[in-house]
Amino acid sequence: TTIFAPSSVIKNGPLAPNACVIKINKDCSPCQFDMRKLVTCRCIAEIGIDEVWGKVRTDLELYRG
Repeated sequence: TTIFAPSSVIKNGPLAPNACVIKINKDCSPCQFDMRKLVTCRCIAEIGIDEVWGKVRTDLELYRG
């Protein structure tokens, strides 16, 4: 599981074909290319622990087989 905010999934995406991506879709994203936006970016904080834990738990269940 990979968390993306504020970086670009296309540019920096995970290499594994079975990777799971958690990201925020906003009009201003990805802001990694605009330093003025990047210094005020707070979108990673909008990704909740429940969402992350759910994806990690799914990854662990797939890994265990």
